[in-house]
Amino acid sequence: RERGQVAVYLARHEDRLLAGAVMLFFGSKLVYLYGGTRGDARNLKPGYLLHWRAIEDAQRRGCTSYDMWGVPLDPQPGQRGYGYYVFKSRFNGRMLRFIGLYDLPVNRAATLTIRLAERFARAGQPEFV
Repeated sequence: RERGQVAVYLARHEDRLLAGAVMLFFGSKLVYLYGGTRGDARNLKPGYLLHWRAIEDAQRRGCTSYDMWGVPLDPQPGQRGYGYYVFKSRFNGRMLRFIGLYDLPVNRAATLTIRLAERFARAGQPEFV
């Protein structure tokens, strides 16, 4: 039985890190877990390169599907998340609707601490989306 494997993809240009993505190979599926692109590097489209390379690797491993996670239910220009929809739709896949993603906090204090830490972490990375 094959176990899932995590792969990290990085895009560089002239020794400068432009984008990164964390992917999970699980059975016959490739799953996009996390990623980001420098705001000042979007014109170079490094995200497309990372995803394309991951798709090629997935094909070599025998994967038959790629889960890029979510997009807004009713994507509209200017709406939060619309850019994700545009980016992901350019890969010409099928959009499947699922119930959604929810957290089940089991410890209120720990949950609040984690959320606060996440806000600080995001605030310290203004160049990444």
